[in-house]
Amino acid sequence: MVPRVHPGRSEKARVRELHLVLSGVLLVAALPGCRHVEPNDDRLPDVDRCTLGVRKARSERTLSAALRTYYTECSALYLEPACRDAFVAAGSAPQADQLRVVAEGCRKAYCPVFSGRGFELCSGTGELSTEAALHGWPPLHEAILARDTKDYAPYLTHVMLRFYRQVATWPAEGAPASAGAPGEAPPTSAPVPSGSAAPAPSASTAR
Repeated sequence: MVPRVHPGRSEKARVRELHLVLSGVLLVAALPGCRHVEPNDDRLPDVDRCTLGVRKARSERTLSAALRTYYTECSALYLEPACRDAFVAAGSAPQADQLRVVAEGCRKAYCPVFSGRGFELCSGTGELSTEAALHGWPPLHEAILARDTKDYAPYLTHVMLRFYRQVATWPAEGAPASAGAPGEAPPTSAPVPSGSAAPAPSASTAR
């Protein structure tokens, strides 16, 4: 469950710090307290579902099962149906295609919303490659989370980063739930979390 902490004036500075931490600018071992803001009460069930889903995913016995659980349980965070459906579809897609499936579906849903903001994924209309998705998804995902989950975005980014960090060292099958080591890259089949503006290898700074 997301802790209910009502923000004060100093909370704005804390959130700015969280953004830096999750972008890999500050390397710290712990995340400051999470926040809950009344205007986002309608998103709390979806945030809780994703949080509990990631917890379940981290205890799965295989990477494929972990990613399937993550994609399914966090899909409700995204308000645009095409993006939400892409997350669900990615859960059953081959691991090598999952990131591309998510990025393709979500760019079609959100690029019209973010027109004029210069996102790399929104600049082309052709078929999206996995490499293009790796480079272009992080900034677009950051904007999507900020739009759809607002004040929960820093908390959700932290949750996702912890998940990617843990499964980074898992083999395709048979990984123990305790796997994961500092400094490892998340699997390229998983969408890079929004706090990273770089490809997957840089998205492992939070704990």
